[in-house]
Amino acid sequence: MDSDTLNQFQSITNQVFSTDQAQQILQSHDWDLEASLIAAFDQNPQLPRALSTQSRNTVLNSNNSNMEDSIRNAYNQAFGNSNQATPVNTELPGAFPSPYEQPAPFSDSFSKLHKIAKTLLKGLITIVIIPLWVLYQLFCYLSIFTVEKIAPALNKITGLNLGSGRSIYSIRRSLDPSDNARRFIVAFDEEIGNTPANEPSCAVDRPPFLECSYTQALYAAKRDCKWLLIYLQSDEHEDRAQFTKELLLSKQLLRFINQYDIMVWGGNVKESESFQVANMFKVMNFPFLGLLSLTLNNTGNNNTSSSTLSLVAKVAGISHNRPLQIKKIIKRFTKVYERYNPTVEAIRAQRNSRNDEQFLRMQQEEAYQRSLARDRARDEERNAARIRQEKERQWLLWRRQTLSPEPSTELKGQYARIAIRTPDGTKITRRFDKDCSLEEIYAFAEFYLRPISEEDLSIPVSKPENYNHSYSFRLIQIMPREQLPVDESTRIQECEIVWPTGNLILENE
Repeated sequence: MDSDTLNQFQSITNQVFSTDQAQQILQSHDWDLEASLIAAFDQNPQLPRALSTQSRNTVLNSNNSNMEDSIRNAYNQAFGNSNQATPVNTELPGAFPSPYEQPAPFSDSFSKLHKIAKTLLKGLITIVIIPLWVLYQLFCYLSIFTVEKIAPALNKITGLNLGSGRSIYSIRRSLDPSDNARRFIVAFDEEIGNTPANEPSCAVDRPPFLECSYTQALYAAKRDCKWLLIYLQSDEHEDRAQFTKELLLSKQLLRFINQYDIMVWGGNVKESESFQVANMFKVMNFPFLGLLSLTLNNTGNNNTSSSTLSLVAKVAGISHNRPLQIKKIIKRFTKVYERYNPTVEAIRAQRNSRNDEQFLRMQQEEAYQRSLARDRARDEERNAARIRQEKERQWLLWRRQTLSPEPSTELKGQYARIAIRTPDGTKITRRFDKDCSLEEIYAFAEFYLRPISEEDLSIPVSKPENYNHSYSFRLIQIMPREQLPVDESTRIQECEIVWPTGNLILENE
């Protein structure tokens, strides 16, 4: 063991490690002081902070400069900084730099220079960016202003809708498409001169526009297997007035609509639904008039086909300096109608046949359900009657078993003598206890009319639940005529009709 090396290790580490621990560290590094110190500082990063200034000065004075240089070189090799000298704190001579210590700050002059450069850079960026942003905003406003002014002139030349706030691309939202249809009809009537103040005889004939949405019009056309004529207009086109006057209000088109019972729907493309319809049919020129018919499309499944509404003829826009050829348009519409109408008729006949079959099946189903209901009601009535008869039989047995016996003649003053004459003229006389209820007299008469065998009386029974017995007769006093009530709470001695004696006749209900 090298005692000098151990003492130097303990002095440098300020005896943080015990002698045994120091020996183990030195032995594991073959008593190499530099490697042992590096390992000790690696294992204890806070070790340099534990060294006091006095101990470090003592180590500095006790060691030569070669040892200090060797330790520094070993630290630089361990931390990958062999090319630069490690800065050492002058207050802690001979100490290793700790990885947790902050690097030395810049000098004051450098910090001031850095702040000045940063401020100048921010100012330069502000000076350059703000003018560019202002120029960009001015360019945007000028572009919008230019488009708004030039677009109407371009629309007249090209027939396209460019940049206007009222173009087909400006969609006004509406909560109810039916309201849009009604507003369109009102605006159309005002345009052609049909106002509410006009008399019906002075009104201008026009197509019978549907007061519903386009979706509802499609549904009605498919449901009724009818043709549908759609009209789309745009406020940006000046040819709309000519198109309306020469074609929409023409007698030939109105005659064509009325003759073939064609449904008509119209809309303005400034509305959302009309704009979507224009996009669906890829309409580029306005006003637009399209004729829709039911056609068959093969679905590819077992050679089946489905019907759908397809655009079969159209009139889009007006050629400049050329009047509308109404006869040609009506002739083309008529040819298209004659071509596709057999398919429409076949679809209508097939649908009517299917509807008739469904109606017949529905009637048969309703008749079957009514028959089932009658049978069910009949069964329920039979079950209810059977249950009632069983409960009535049970009640009669129970009531017969609980009927009070006739009191003895020796108990004078304790009973009432009552005579009952039946409808066949038989007179029945019996004594009843005075404390019995009036219902006891009715029970006695019931069992006289419907006697029960002694064999049945031998079977004990209880009173049936949810059963109230009603007697099919009534007991009447002749003079004066008065009915004896069926009362279970009134005792015989409390009723003057039968106390102490009574004469009653039995009458069937």
